[in-house]
Order: sequence, then C-alpha cells, then structure tokens
Amino acid sequence: MKKKSRLQLRLPCLLAAVFLFIFGDLCLAQQEKPSGRDIMVLENNRPDGDDRHMVMTMRLINRRGRERVRTVETLSKDYGKDKKSVMMFQKPADVRGTMLMMTNGSICRR
Repeated sequence: MKKKSRLQLRLPCLLAAVFLFIFGDLCLAQQEKPSGRDIMVLENNRPDGDDRHMVMTMRLINRRGRERVRTVETLSKDYGKDKKSVMMFQKPADVRGTMLMMTNGSICRR
C-alpha cells in the first residue's frame, strides 16, 4: 500500500475551503440588505428580559469643546405591560443622588 504525501492529504480540505469561500460569498451577496426600518423593528421586538441593570458614562461636550462627564446607573423592571425605570446619577458630586423614575413613558423627578 502506497503512503500518501502531505499534499495529497490536505488537497481535499484545501479545495473544500476554496469552494466554500467563493460560493459562500456569492450566496451572501445575493441576500437583500435590511432597511433601517427592518433593523428598528427587529430591535424593538427583541426579547430583553424582565429586568435590567446598567451603568453608563455620558460625555457632554459644548460648542466650545468643554467636556462634562456624567455616570448614571439605571435599573429597569417589566411588570407585564407596565415598565418602570429608575436613573440615578453617580458622578460628579454636584449631581450625585439626582434620580429620574419613568413609568410607561411618564417621568417623575426627585
């Protein structure tokens, strides 16, 4: 029995990879790109769980280029159709403790 060389062993794998690369690109190119509205609908209908917690950093830059940085912690909870969110400013010290509570689109300030 004749022993196969490395090239003979790798040739089928190499040909398969080239085939997938060429024809895979052609298949992907034929698909329509989603519109902005399609992406918005998909994002809106995406399951996001019943509760969320996040910490965000906002960079506010005025027209003179002065930058202010705010750190905000957000807690959200869904109660069936009712949604409640609380935003709490953490930094800087002059806004620390400022909170916004939102319920189904209404805003309550404290």
